[in-house]
Amino acid sequence: MDIQNYKKRYDWLDALRGIAIILVILGHVIGGLEQFGGGNGHYLRQIVYSFHMPLMFMISGYVVKNYTVDKENASSNVYLSYISDFIKKTLLSLYVPYLIWGYLFWAVKYFIYAGNESVTLTDGLNLFWNCSAWVPGWYLLALLFIRIMDMLMQLANLELKYQGIFWLLLYILGGFADIYLISNICGFGVFFFVGRCLRNKHKFTGWEAALCFVMFIAGTALYINDHSYYGKFCIGISVSIALVSLFSRYDLSNRTLSLLGKNSMIPYVLHAYFTIPFRIILNRAGCSQLYIYVIVESVAAVILSVAVMVMIDKVRFFNKFILLFYPARKKS
Repeated sequence: MDIQNYKKRYDWLDALRGIAIILVILGHVIGGLEQFGGGNGHYLRQIVYSFHMPLMFMISGYVVKNYTVDKENASSNVYLSYISDFIKKTLLSLYVPYLIWGYLFWAVKYFIYAGNESVTLTDGLNLFWNCSAWVPGWYLLALLFIRIMDMLMQLANLELKYQGIFWLLLYILGGFADIYLISNICGFGVFFFVGRCLRNKHKFTGWEAALCFVMFIAGTALYINDHSYYGKFCIGISVSIALVSLFSRYDLSNRTLSLLGKNSMIPYVLHAYFTIPFRIILNRAGCSQLYIYVIVESVAAVILSVAVMVMIDKVRFFNKFILLFYPARKKS
């Protein structure tokens, strides 16, 4: 066998991803409630946003395949064939869901909320590469390119330390290059890389734990002061590593959280559809309390997402709909 793959499912990691996706929902809900005292500057949203996406990318790196090559037997045709196959599968698993749910979200805003939302026909035409009409889509696009770059570096047998230097330099570049999508790839690739490295580390030493703690303290001081880009890095990497270490060491898992994590694409793309109706109902009922909105919308999004998962899994008629979220998933 010329090219060997490795991938394993961990219940504790699914549970941790479940927590991460709940934080994504929470952050989006608070960010959309500016008229009730929420918004992007709310302190709770700032806390969530200091580490929840680094954690998402770190988890993605933890479960990514290892790509190793038998140099003596692998021909250039094998390399090219494998790279082509990988890119096709990655496009199917990330880009196709991005297009499906991105265009659906754009269509809802353009046709149903016409005049109330600043969404244009041009936004729809550009959606194949620009996620401005469906902002959450940036994660899928960034992860798509990061996975391809990671695979190419592994197949090139680039030493781990040089891979780390590459991602760190990209992160530094991301602090200066505020360019659509490129800044996201630069800013989160390093967390993906760290996640892949953590999979082969079974136990943390005392000095490593101390280093994470120092990074967290330093990052918090920088982030509180002026939302420093590097402060966010220190918080993101220290908190994410601590959570991965804690969950792996004690094998922490929960059935509902693991279900959310295993099928995280479902709440990720559907939560906006679940939260908006409850926001409208609460608004018409005269509610003005931010935390009522946050609790009701977040809980509704989680419960309804789980309901969709169960329905797809248990009701034969709906089994096929899993392909809308995971086009590359093989039927069981």
